[in-house]
Formats: sequence, C-alpha cells, structure tokens
Amino acid sequence: MKKLIVFSLIALLLNAGNVTAQTNARNEKDFTAAFDAAIVKTLEKIPDVPGIAFVVIKDDKPIFTKAYGMADKEAGLKADSKTLWYMGSTTKSFTALVAAMLDKEGKIKLSDPVAKYTQGIQFKTTLPDKIIVRDLLTHTSGLQNSPLVFRTAFSGQIDKAEIEHAFAQGTTFDEANYGKYRYTNLGYNIYGLLVENNLGLKWQDLLHQRIFDPAGMKHSTAYASRAASKKWTIAAPYVFSDQAGGIIRSRLNK
Repeated sequence: MKKLIVFSLIALLLNAGNVTAQTNARNEKDFTAAFDAAIVKTLEKIPDVPGIAFVVIKDDKPIFTKAYGMADKEAGLKADSKTLWYMGSTTKSFTALVAAMLDKEGKIKLSDPVAKYTQGIQFKTTLPDKIIVRDLLTHTSGLQNSPLVFRTAFSGQIDKAEIEHAFAQGTTFDEANYGKYRYTNLGYNIYGLLVENNLGLKWQDLLHQRIFDPAGMKHSTAYASRAASKKWTIAAPYVFSDQAGGIIRSRLNK
C-alpha cells in the first residue's frame, strides 16, 4: 500500500505543479523554474525515492532536462542528465511497434491464433485457438503464468530451456477473463517467445534492429549487460520492500 501511495503522490503533485507552471508561465524560463521548484518540493515530501529524472518536450525539442537524487546510493553517485534509467514497461510500446511491422510483413500475423506459432511445445494446458496474437499485446488473452512473468522480468533467470519449460508447464487459461483487459507482462513475454521460436531472433535484438539503431538511439538498449559493457552511467535498480518498509537495492542486474 505504501508503494502505491508514494507513486500516486508523485503523480498527483507533479501534475499539479505542471499545470500551475504552464498556467502562470510567461515564457520557457518561468516554466522551467516553476517546474523545477514543484519537483523539489514533491521529492522533499517523499524521501523514499532514490533518484528520478524528467524531460519536457516542446515543439520536438527538450526545454527541460534534469535529474534529481542519487543514481547509486551505495556508491554515492548522484543522478545527472547523462544517467541512463531502466525503461521497464516502455519496452511494451517498442515491442508492439515491432509486432506491427512483423504483421505487415506477414511473419507473425496479429490475427493468427497464438497456437499457430507454438508448434512443438507440449503444453500442460492446451491453448484455445480463439486466442490470437493481438490478444497478447492488448492484455485480453485470459492467459495466466506467474512463474514465466517472474523469471523473465524479475529473477534474471533467462536460460532458454528453463523459460520454455515454464511457458509450457505454467500457462493456464481463464475463460472468464478472455477478452477483458488485464494489464500484465505475460502477453509480451509470450510474444517474445513466439518471435524467438519462429524467427530465431530475440525481441531485444529486434528492438535494436528495427527501432533503436534506425532512430539513432545510441544510448538505448534492451540489454543491461550491453550498457554495462559500454561503461554507461546507469541508475542502480531499487524496489519497494514491504518487509523493510522502504526502498532497497534490487538483486536484478540483467
């Protein structure tokens, strides 16, 4: 509950500060000063947040870029405008764009049953043919598989054989939730497996080939290991712990 309160408060206060700044600002300088003050005031009320960064875009150009707090508390490293941050579920929008490209090329059709792309996988629970690839990306598949979600996003256990086993043995279908929106990582996790099994490519590599590299996003990557190898300044991962009653360092580092 505390985690929800912390991040809801951030959204509420920053949104209020943003509206006020835009309403009263006579120019960009006034806006950036007011926005900066609103952020500082908010973070003073929420000391649990280790570090955070903001970028405001106007007419396709950044007019405000600033980081606050620490990129790595344990190392005493402050966050700055060159700090790279874990982009988390932003990868879903990139992956969906790649999925649209592959659909147009006829490689993995969004209107095809998911089962068409799972040949050779022996599921403990058969996937109904009515579940289509688009359902995975719109969070309406009715599928459940907590072990797969945990392994792919939170454990760092990315051995291909283990992931495929978790996919085959842990996937279940809930008829009551089919067609109903239920936000989860699972649909995108499964789509990534479909891509790798049918095209022989990892979804991370597709993001680089289809989006990051063509767009000139030279400091964006779907591999934390790549960022580390290039010695980029990376914000350390932190999570909220109910047991600790606050923010702690995450063990996830992949």
